[in-house]
Amino acid sequence: MYNSPGKGCKLVLSYGAEYLDYENNTYLYTITYLVGPVVSDVSFNIVLKGPSGSSKWYERDRILPAHNYDSNAVAILSKKKYTQICVSFKGNFPDRGDSAKDFCRPIRQNVFNTGRPIIDNNVPGYPSGNIGSGKPFNGG
Repeated sequence: MYNSPGKGCKLVLSYGAEYLDYENNTYLYTITYLVGPVVSDVSFNIVLKGPSGSSKWYERDRILPAHNYDSNAVAILSKKKYTQICVSFKGNFPDRGDSAKDFCRPIRQNVFNTGRPIIDNNVPGYPSGNIGSGKPFNGG
């Protein structure tokens, strides 16, 4: 998605996710997003959706000030099967041109093709998943 088409076309939203079957009905998700730079302040959250419901990435919506950007890339483990990643804004985004409140796409298996992960069962905290900015991910 681009802001101000015809004027250099700055990228203001990019996001994606993939999953791999990990073990024991657990999924390893790789999630990445970039929002901004934005013209005016925006509020948003990342939402993972699936057959058993949805989970927000952040406990509280992120507030992104004008002329800034926010990005993150994480890998999480979860027993839940998510099928869709959404970037959800409080208002329409961007503030001009084609805009919407929610942007969603499917989570597909191994689309980043990063290879098979090395499974280390001695890592504390697995298979629960914590994502975001140091807050517990409530979708484990």
